[in-house]
Amino acid sequence: MFLVLYCADRLLVRMIRSALEDTYRIRHVATEARLEALLRSKDLLAVILDGGVARAGEWCRRIRAGTTVPLLVIAAGDAAAERTKLLQMGADDVVSRPFSREELRVRLHAKLRRANWEWQRAVLSTIPQGRHGCSAGRSHIHLTPAEAHLLSLLQQHAGSFVALDELRQGMWDEDAQLGRLRYHICQLRRRLAAIDERVRIETRRGTGYRLVGRGVAVW
Repeated sequence: MFLVLYCADRLLVRMIRSALEDTYRIRHVATEARLEALLRSKDLLAVILDGGVARAGEWCRRIRAGTTVPLLVIAAGDAAAERTKLLQMGADDVVSRPFSREELRVRLHAKLRRANWEWQRAVLSTIPQGRHGCSAGRSHIHLTPAEAHLLSLLQQHAGSFVALDELRQGMWDEDAQLGRLRYHICQLRRRLAAIDERVRIETRRGTGYRLVGRGVAVW
């Protein structure tokens, strides 16, 4: 899974990369042809568009017509009229320059979290009550209650790494053994691999775990 960054400003590209590359895989493009090619990818997670590129508003409309992934636009200024126009043409959020790296991370995270929940809610409406499992595309698997809870916790962080202690407290609200948590992570990895190899749990030593991939509904 990756983010597409359509931007011709080298300084802005460096700033966005420094803010997001530790969490997300970024594909930078500077031409319309390359952007169009990547928009067709099933691994597309979100689009970040430089509002200073030619026909930025038109690209907002075209992107929104072709995909439902979150679209963030980096606007050159803080003019309310410009932000309103970009939102009307399809942007999910407009970040005005100058902005902090933390602001960009938080706003992108919020849009990804909401996009995933809206998709998941539509899928859950078709699932019988009283069962635990997950879906990816047309594939479904059953999960134990603990595995479903763990997957849900990872989803809430929308691709960001979650510390072991935070997951443990979220799972049991007690000082459970870390080995117990690692066991459930191992089991969940095996189950996810069986339905979609693009959906996986990554480990970063000293940081924690994160869920990579989208289009997974948990119940």
